[in-house]
Amino acid sequence: MDIAEFYEKYYRHATESWIVKKNHSYSHQMLEKGVKGQFENVIELGAGNAEHIEFVRHDFKTYLLSDLRDGKKFLGEDQRVRFESFNAEEIPYVENSFQRVISTCLIHHVTNVRGTFEEMRRVATNGGLISFNIAADPGLLYRLTWSLTSGRRLR
Repeated sequence: MDIAEFYEKYYRHATESWIVKKNHSYSHQMLEKGVKGQFENVIELGAGNAEHIEFVRHDFKTYLLSDLRDGKKFLGEDQRVRFESFNAEEIPYVENSFQRVISTCLIHHVTNVRGTFEEMRRVATNGGLISFNIAADPGLLYRLTWSLTSGRRLR
């Protein structure tokens, strides 16, 4: 089973409990805290089900969602938002292409962490913003609740 099939089949079950949803929502909000202004071109790496874009409050001209799996079904009616499928370890854009690079819960999935960060830096403009969220081992209450709710269904 490849990673795309795993996420399609099981990821929803891993994120259904209220505590997991609350934690995800909080982490997305914190990633956007204090981000203001306009960014001409934005790229979100490992966009998954496009959960993060609803938390973005700054203006942008184009917003590229990217993931290994097909995410076109998550595109809304906003013509500025588009989707491309590619590996974040090899971003198919030239240097200085994006004023903002976003990554939520991606880094723990890649094979080459350093290479992925180097790719983020390469495609970010000088003075651009790179925002990333790294999943961390949650506390005991969170893990217990997850194991009794979503974790149970996932197993």
